[in-house]
Amino acid sequence: QLQGLFTRDFDLPDGTDLNSRRAYLGTGNSMFNRASCFQRPAPFDLRFDGGGEDVWFLRELVQDRGLSLSWCAGAGVEEVVPASRMTAAYVRARKFRNGQLRCIVEAGGGNWLAVAFWMAAGLTQAAGFGLAAGLALLLRPVLQPGRSTDFAIRAAAGMGKVLWWQKG
Repeated sequence: QLQGLFTRDFDLPDGTDLNSRRAYLGTGNSMFNRASCFQRPAPFDLRFDGGGEDVWFLRELVQDRGLSLSWCAGAGVEEVVPASRMTAAYVRARKFRNGQLRCIVEAGGGNWLAVAFWMAAGLTQAAGFGLAAGLALLLRPVLQPGRSTDFAIRAAAGMGKVLWWQKG
């Protein structure tokens, strides 16, 4: 579960268009053409003080300005992830925020139909994984350790989509 939080490793050939995956990307280990991408003195929106400024920036590049994002498998990078980011509480909070960002970005682009879709998906996700987390607690002796935590983290991601306008 943690691997997906800290890496974006797609099994794609170099040059593959990533525009449809922009919501899953960040700007870490990215290369940008300064003249076409950074037209304002502050390219990142400072209202995103809890993360997500890069997701919003990529939305703007693709959706508003029609630029393309491309994959380059050879541009790998290694990052040291602090131990404080390896706790269930951190991962749950980050998944909640990632859920919120899904709707925040769509709302910012005026796509209210997509916001409604993601809120409905989030409600389903929160209810289903929340129930699964409770059942996993009851069935703990016969399930893999940590299943309840995994389900609770997934439920938090759903709740982020439902409560996307709430501050952290």
